[in-house]
Amino acid sequence: LVSGLSAGSSSESLKLAKNRLHESLKSLSGKLTLSPEIAIPEPTDPTALLLQSTAITSLSTLVRVEAKANAAFLSGSVTAIQTFCNEQEEARGNFPGPIPVISCKQNQDDWPELAESGVSGV
Repeated sequence: LVSGLSAGSSSESLKLAKNRLHESLKSLSGKLTLSPEIAIPEPTDPTALLLQSTAITSLSTLVRVEAKANAAFLSGSVTAIQTFCNEQEEARGNFPGPIPVISCKQNQDDWPELAESGVSGV
């Protein structure tokens, strides 16, 4: 299911998210592409909780810049996924630009929140 949008959003936004995702998963040159699946654990230690946002932001940058990924499949809390999406959005207009983020969460109750956070699909 391609998401990236709330239930009341326009079909144009849905088409844009679907096209971005489709383009990111194919290679015009026929080379292999990298789209990692990343599980972000929920920290239990208070110190780890404080450091998680910084670690996720660094991970997002590394996946985009160093790994040159085409997309990222994430599982974790909505907050963790939102942090990853925020860093990707900050890359808009830069090279390399943002990559689509696809949530692997199966709990449909979280989908509207995920759509608000900037994921391209679930």
